[in-house]
Amino acid sequence: MCSETEPSWKDCPTDEVKKLIDCSHFGLTKIPLDIYDSSWNEIRFSRNPFTCDCTMNTFLHDERFPEYLRRTKDLKNAECAQPTSYAGVGILKLADDPTFCKDGGEKIEQGLRFEISLKRLVASDCTVVR
Repeated sequence: MCSETEPSWKDCPTDEVKKLIDCSHFGLTKIPLDIYDSSWNEIRFSRNPFTCDCTMNTFLHDERFPEYLRRTKDLKNAECAQPTSYAGVGILKLADDPTFCKDGGEKIEQGLRFEISLKRLVASDCTVVR
């Protein structure tokens, strides 16, 4: 049986001297909030295939968001990959989008589950399908 697991931010390359953790190009689909409980001064997330669903909305409106923004220097460059209706949209732009995850969040999540199901049906071997 094939399974797909989310990479762990704990495996991202680090620079202990600069207190930096670089999760750029790491295959993350969610922003791991527990990374902000760590001692890293700078966190990088650009070039990941983020899923922009209602979980992302929770991140954007969290009371600690100013801290997240301060420590994540490249968050302005991070973009959504899924669902396709948000592909290429900057994550920070979602915070100002009045339609994001309002009355349509369930439809977005259902659409994403459908897209993932289709991708898994198309996969013929045990490779990770994104």
